[in-house]
Amino acid sequence: MAVLPSDVINIAPEFGATSSIQSSEIQAAINDALLELSAEAWGARLDLATKWLAAHKLARSHPELSQYQPRVWETAGANDAGNLGSTRFGVEYSRLTKLLFRTVVSGGGSTYDLPRS
Repeated sequence: MAVLPSDVINIAPEFGATSSIQSSEIQAAINDALLELSAEAWGARLDLATKWLAAHKLARSHPELSQYQPRVWETAGANDAGNLGSTRFGVEYSRLTKLLFRTVVSGGGSTYDLPRS
């Protein structure tokens, strides 16, 4: 299943119809996120990672809508996420990345290029 702008709006309603963000800009964030993600590594979780990373990208580019405030989201455990720790969407994406790493390592044998922040 492909991620649609409506999927991103479901987790980030601030980017919905009442905002200045066009559907085409949300789609561009989705496309950019997909360029950074490995379908092989993420497998069935690719769509999940895509929508959280796309929302993070939108939040960083539209702080007036997302209340982007690095100090608010930089909590223990999020600081090691680099700029991902600067939005609630990036924090969730970072958590998913850590889950993926645990899955790959505990699965044994396979190595992947894991997503980088």
